[in-house]
Amino acid sequence: MKATLSLLIVGFAFYGSSSYAATPAEAAELGVHKVDRLITLKKINPSFTSQLTGMTSVATASGFNVTATEGAASDGSSRMLMMTAGKDGKILTYMEMGTKDPASPVVLPNNNALTLMELSMHCVEGELIAGSKRCAEFADAKMYNDHFKSAALTVKKDGTGKVIGADVAIKGDGLAKTLVVSLANDGTLIDIVEN
Repeated sequence: MKATLSLLIVGFAFYGSSSYAATPAEAAELGVHKVDRLITLKKINPSFTSQLTGMTSVATASGFNVTATEGAASDGSSRMLMMTAGKDGKILTYMEMGTKDPASPVVLPNNNALTLMELSMHCVEGELIAGSKRCAEFADAKMYNDHFKSAALTVKKDGTGKVIGADVAIKGDGLAKTLVVSLANDGTLIDIVEN
């Protein structure tokens, strides 16, 4: 825990004091694009398309460490894609770790987890999602773009248990609240709230 906190503090110090062309959220979003590209090229396990549940981005002296994570396997381990990015957020290197499938797989009927994670990152960057201006007009979204630390995707169900989309909880370094981007199965924005 202390090591993680120290890494986050050091990471924020790098990002806050250097000339970076990308924000931590932009590096994470470019990481999502890299995951998609690597799947297309058959360089990594295609399960990241449907089982991506987490993204992190930590500033380093030379750029960012970006990690894509699937849900935990029965032994507690997770399949991860560790990536390094330059100060412009572009992914330079990658390494896949872990081989076990999640114990509780993500099941989304009309869209995949990778797409919904990408859309949530676009929302944090203040971009339009399916024509909705809510993300661009949400005043606090910029804070999460500049101070992005992690994004965690969970399946969203209605009262009957039917899967209706996903919630992506965005945490910011040094921010007490969490930004939750709720997306429908088709990728349209349901809501954006701060908890």
